[in-house]
Amino acid sequence: MIFRSDRRKRFTRIDNKMLKDSYLSDKARGLLCRMLSYRDDWQFYESELIKGSSDGRRSIHAAILELIEKGYIKRTLIEDKGKERHFEYKIRETVDRPFTEKDKPNE
Repeated sequence: MIFRSDRRKRFTRIDNKMLKDSYLSDKARGLLCRMLSYRDDWQFYESELIKGSSDGRRSIHAAILELIEKGYIKRTLIEDKGKERHFEYKIRETVDRPFTEKDKPNE
């Protein structure tokens, strides 16, 4: 039996296709669910994902690499002159299609 909460406030709709992807580990699936709970324009930083988790740095890093490998995340290194380098993450809820040139960050 499942006891569900009232969904009028603070909930996230997630496609079942990702939730049932048998090629995705539960760790990566959980991280992806957490990432999908943020606003669409959210800027992700691995350090912040680590702070918000009981898992360690290696575990979160491994989950990110798995999501990149499986096509759920595209990570691009951004090097702004005079600023720190950082990664830009593009998150996909399902992997129906590969990332394309249109998905690249604006230069």
